[in-house]
Amino acid sequence: MERELDVLATIEDTPRPRVYLLGGAKVGDSIGVARSVLERGLADTVLTAGLVGNVCLLASGAELGTASAEFVYDQGYWDEIDRAGELLDAHDELRVPADVAIERNGERHEIPVAELPQETETPAMDVGSETVAAYSEILDDAGTVILNGPAGVFEEETFAHGTRELYSTASEADHSIVGGGDTAAAIRRLGIDGFSHVSTGGGASLALLAGDSLPAVEALDE
Repeated sequence: MERELDVLATIEDTPRPRVYLLGGAKVGDSIGVARSVLERGLADTVLTAGLVGNVCLLASGAELGTASAEFVYDQGYWDEIDRAGELLDAHDELRVPADVAIERNGERHEIPVAELPQETETPAMDVGSETVAAYSEILDDAGTVILNGPAGVFEEETFAHGTRELYSTASEADHSIVGGGDTAAAIRRLGIDGFSHVSTGGGASLALLAGDSLPAVEALDE
């Protein structure tokens, strides 16, 4: 626990540029982290992917296709779309995917977001190669990278490309932090190592990265 607190509660002391890569399915938590680090000046860039990226794309006005949009709406992420839209309007540092990968006839197909047909019946399963290249360039220049959440459905090899490439690039940063939970599971499954710190905290690590306090830690301090 002491190690976790030393690393996660002192993000402001890590080398810059400081880049957050937020993906996965914990949309509300990730939007909260993005808001906190952007408003407090802790992040130079926030990259979005996975379901978080899809929510941000919808917030930007992108036509993401029927399947992806319906999934987001069915999960009740209306408030998160509004929150993401406010952040996109206020912060140029928040980035969204330029292309996504979908499944068509059992194969991976990458489509620029601007060209996604509204009637697309297969959801976005990963970020595409254009996004990977653009995000990797930012990660290459980072002094610190904080990862939380995969870039796509990494459990399926066809759609593990974005997570594998972005995580591999992130692991080469001078200082790299993995936020636990699904992120730690992804690096184990994909066999990626070299990170400065891998959190075991999951949701607790997200709370710390967002600048929230933890009641149990406060009780121990007292």
